Amino acid sequence: MKFNRYLDHTLLRADATSSDIEQFCREAYDYDFHCAVVAPVFVSLAAGLLEGCTVRTCTVVSFPLGTSQTEIKIAEAIRAEADGAREIDIVANLGLIQSGQFSLVTRELLDVRRRLSPDTILKVIIETPLIKPELWNDAAEAVIRSGAEFVKTATGFFGATTRRHVEQLREYCGDRIKIKAAGGIRTAADATDCYVVVANWPEQRARAWRTLLAARAMDCQAYVLGVNRVGDADGNGHRGDTTLLDPMGEVIDTLVGRPGVVVGDVDPERVAECRRRYPFLADRRPEVYRPS
Repeated sequence: MKFNRYLDHTLLRADATSSDIEQFCREAYDYDFHCAVVAPVFVSLAAGLLEGCTVRTCTVVSFPLGTSQTEIKIAEAIRAEADGAREIDIVANLGLIQSGQFSLVTRELLDVRRRLSPDTILKVIIETPLIKPELWNDAAEAVIRSGAEFVKTATGFFGATTRRHVEQLREYCGDRIKIKAAGGIRTAADATDCYVVVANWPEQRARAWRTLLAARAMDCQAYVLGVNRVGDADGNGHRGDTTLLDPMGEVIDTLVGRPGVVVGDVDPERVAECRRRYPFLADRRPEVYRPS
């Protein structure tokens, strides 16, 4: 599986310039992402830059609030398609969702879907971090009935998407519609609950091994399973210290001096709560150390 072909590269900053969009499109092309998502004003520029390659141009409608009148949403979508957008991410009317008026949600989305080419992909954002969890399934059903191709979790403006959001939507929707996880997912770390580290550390470095595992768990705010060798080899003894740690670096189970199995639960909600309480992953600057 080419993971990059499942990723949308997004630049929706309010202060983005034409030069930023040109650089952004070069990145989308170089990494062969599925989509380049730009603000409506930059759709023509992006579509022209990406013409003839596999990266699709995408834009947003009624973003990020979803509170535009239906006629305005239709006009935005039609103009975006005319400018070269091949995928459109539209924010549903979240007030209607919160008040349980799902038939009106479907009606509005149907009006937009009917005015677009069948070849244009429509993704509907229902903002799972904001609306009540008990409304997610009904909101997804409203999207399914509209004929949209995707239900999308979030804009990123009102909280981050978690695995729980995606799992509940997938369990409810099945194969009736595709799910797009979005909003606050910017790195591989954002989508990872547990790291497995396989090693061959000798006994004399056991303390460093244990320290590094705890540091990895706390730095990534994720569970870490460190699997280390047991026995003698090349003149060195290996004592194992195979260990499962939680996102705070606390040991759940460990095995020293013998082969065997460590046992423990990996709880995605524990990971999500840790990241909500201590949101320092957002301070990372991957653009600083991205390969040139």
